[in-house]
Amino acid sequence: MAVDPDIEAAFADAPQAPQSSNIDPEISAAFGTDGQSDTGPHAHRDLHQTTWRQALGWTSHGTPSQPEVGDQSQAEIGAGRMATSGNFWRGIGRGMLGTYFGSENNRANVREGPNGTIEHIPGPTPGEQEARGIAERLSMTGGEDTPEGQVGQVVGGIFGPSPFNAMPAGVPGRAAVDSPQSVSAAAASPVQTGSPELQAAAKEVTDSGGKVNQEVLGRHLEAESLPVPARLTKGQATQDPALVSLERNTRGKNQAFSDHFNAQNQNLIDNLQAIRENVGPDVFSANPTDHGEALIKAYQTKAEQADADIASKYQALRDANGGQFPIDAKGLYSNVTKSLHDKYLFEHVPSAEMRQLSNATDEGMTFEKYEAMRTNLARIMRSSTDGNERAAAGIIRTEMEKLPMTGEAAKLKPLADSARNAARAQFQALDADPAYKAAVNESVSPNRFVNRFIINADRGDVGLMRQNLAHDPAAQQTMSVAALDHLRNSARIDDQFRGAFTQAGYNKSLQSLDTKLSTLFGPKDAGDIRALGNVARNQQFRPPGSYVNESNTYTAAVADSASSNVRKTLEAAADVKSHGLYSTVAKPFFKGRAAKKLAEEHLSVGAGLDYPSAP
Repeated sequence: MAVDPDIEAAFADAPQAPQSSNIDPEISAAFGTDGQSDTGPHAHRDLHQTTWRQALGWTSHGTPSQPEVGDQSQAEIGAGRMATSGNFWRGIGRGMLGTYFGSENNRANVREGPNGTIEHIPGPTPGEQEARGIAERLSMTGGEDTPEGQVGQVVGGIFGPSPFNAMPAGVPGRAAVDSPQSVSAAAASPVQTGSPELQAAAKEVTDSGGKVNQEVLGRHLEAESLPVPARLTKGQATQDPALVSLERNTRGKNQAFSDHFNAQNQNLIDNLQAIRENVGPDVFSANPTDHGEALIKAYQTKAEQADADIASKYQALRDANGGQFPIDAKGLYSNVTKSLHDKYLFEHVPSAEMRQLSNATDEGMTFEKYEAMRTNLARIMRSSTDGNERAAAGIIRTEMEKLPMTGEAAKLKPLADSARNAARAQFQALDADPAYKAAVNESVSPNRFVNRFIINADRGDVGLMRQNLAHDPAAQQTMSVAALDHLRNSARIDDQFRGAFTQAGYNKSLQSLDTKLSTLFGPKDAGDIRALGNVARNQQFRPPGSYVNESNTYTAAVADSASSNVRKTLEAAADVKSHGLYSTVAKPFFKGRAAKKLAEEHLSVGAGLDYPSAP
């Protein structure tokens, strides 16, 4: 069995340590020897070295006396031997290191199958096997209540292999990976897009004889496609509930995971900001009310331009008639009266305007009176609290725009038609676009404008709104920014781009906006917005079967699992026996290596590419 060079170097005599060891100098010094006698200046360190060598059962030449070290059963054997040998420290060393090696090389209830692949073995997991083995040996040597028995339980339980590290079936074993046949059959990287690091990770999988999981690869590629590329953990990329739970519950004791999750949150925020800058470079409003004011102003500017064009056409008609406005006042009054009766609105007509129309039948109607009446009617349509009165005012104005003319002015019909058509087009535009009419009539306040006419409007109305604001690119950008800010607020990120991104809120709002994305955004921005929702979901979603404790009570308990009296007693005894070496060197050494290895496996680029695909 191949022993990790760093571990072997740490516990062997210096002359026999592998030359390629990368062990930390302080660790090496703590476990090495300088050839001095037990009475020399380094006697204390030599005692440490001798104690550890004896604990492992190694000979004076640094050779393990037990060839099964690293075998899966070594965890049980070490713990059992500790209970039977009467050598307290030797039992601790064997149980701890045997289980460490066992967990490294036998992560799950597996065996090597055909062609060097790993297969699951039916029955109890290695952790369960260890527990049974320990219990059996303790029953033969005094039982669980003896001091040795308690220590054996702690050693076997604390340092046993974790089921979270289980190797899935079908993954190439070490023999298959290292075989010349698998290496010679390796193909080029199957990934032609993505970062060079992701391509290299995929190639490493195929070079090892494995197969890249396309679903996992797709999630990694989507994360890298964002304006600010993101990175998924192994659990997030595979959506394996056990791996997701492990990563989240480990963050309390492994700083690398906590830092990574914090960085992911900032990355999501950075992507929101990047998309915002791309869709609205000319927009400086930052909240729904300011967006509403900007859109209302853009609509009113459009209306003012339309009204000016209509007025100029009516002025041309008057000028062509020698300064007189060629309107048939009697015909107009008759048409208005008939239309009001047809709509059952005659009793709701604005009295002042109707009286003025009646007077015009005798006095005639000048252009100035005509324009003043049109303006007054527009004001009533905008501000009256009586809906029937507003409707009646609208009927009068519509009949006025039809411009009935006297017989003598028939020759001026082309000019009259031009004025009438311009006025009719403006009326139709207002009626067709609810946002336009509301902006001109000021019937919806700025703080409600975006929510009513963009967020909760149907796609057709949003499309017409964008079309009517084509004269103002900044207003069109404001529509896009307003929708994006709605998504940002739903994700619980403020207008200064601060907060904890919530994918559930973001994706819920995104779903309601999805049919309008192509109307509000260009293809690239719409794609980025959807991808951001997918990546955030992959990073934060808890798959069915996961067991993440969001309150951190579990993770804190895991991080502080040494609080049990038995373990405290064990570690105190270990320190006495090792002259403090256990707490200062051994414990941090094993803990640090395990944490680092787990972080490297789960947080590297392309983590999980070798995850077995669904059948």
